[in-house]
Amino acid sequence: MGLKSLIYSAALLASLQGVNANVLKDGTKKVATYWDGTGSLATYCSNSDIDIFQLSFVTSLKGTPQVTFGTPVSGDEIKQCQDQGKTILLSLGGATYQEGGWDTPEEAQDMAQQLWNMYGPGGATYFGGNAVDGFDFDFEMSMNNLLPFTEKLNELKQGNPDFLLTAAPQCQWPDQNLASVLTNNMGWFDAIFVQFYNNPECGIPGGYTRRSEEPPSRLSGGPSARRSQLSKRGFNLDTWLEMANQASPKSPKIFVGTPGSQEGTPQANMGYVVPSLLQAALLPFMGHPNMGGVSVWEVSYATSNGDFLPQVRGFLGL
Repeated sequence: MGLKSLIYSAALLASLQGVNANVLKDGTKKVATYWDGTGSLATYCSNSDIDIFQLSFVTSLKGTPQVTFGTPVSGDEIKQCQDQGKTILLSLGGATYQEGGWDTPEEAQDMAQQLWNMYGPGGATYFGGNAVDGFDFDFEMSMNNLLPFTEKLNELKQGNPDFLLTAAPQCQWPDQNLASVLTNNMGWFDAIFVQFYNNPECGIPGGYTRRSEEPPSRLSGGPSARRSQLSKRGFNLDTWLEMANQASPKSPKIFVGTPGSQEGTPQANMGYVVPSLLQAALLPFMGHPNMGGVSVWEVSYATSNGDFLPQVRGFLGL
């Protein structure tokens, strides 16, 4: 993920058992943010506008897993955040991940078990016994043996049903890097943080524009309509919501991924939209049962961007 994603959620979790049981089941929409190690996690956890944190990233998934955080994270910080009602996910992959999966199904399953033991309810040895609440897939390249890797995590989840499994695909359906697990097995996931930015053909900026920015020949309703309305193009949130609604055995929540500021994308005009335009784009979908909230890349961008997070939280009804 790197320059990609966002996220929300809420509740209180036990340490080794991990996980806020109702974080995605209480009927309210959530705000999630990725944290890439910029600044203290414990400090950000005091922010009442954020429900879910995705720690970014585990960048090596061969041999012994390796995390790459700009600032180290302790198990005490994980526990402190959870005790404040925050859900903590550990994100796998990211923009710098280059291993491309595993050579055999057995290697993939072994890595799933290692992650479970090091960071999850299998012991959380890396964080001193304080398990994270779930794993997030942020794979931005083709992955070999992703299916057996995911199958193993789902098998391990059976004894810990509140442990979360999430994914952060690009907005094209299906994201080619996650297609092996999303196309037929979307119901294995609890939440999907879809990146509706850096993707002009299906993102919010490409999908919605202020009518005043369109040529007169494409408009109707006069100057006031051009100033106040939005014109739908390729924004495909409806596709993701429908696929989630059809999924089994679970029907995952869909989060709309967006940058927290203009600086959150590698190039200008690649996805950041002001809260009012974001609200207008999401308004037709707010009542959908699979609408989960907003996911933001990245927490330092979002918190330094004035009242961006409070405005988002406000139009989500939180």
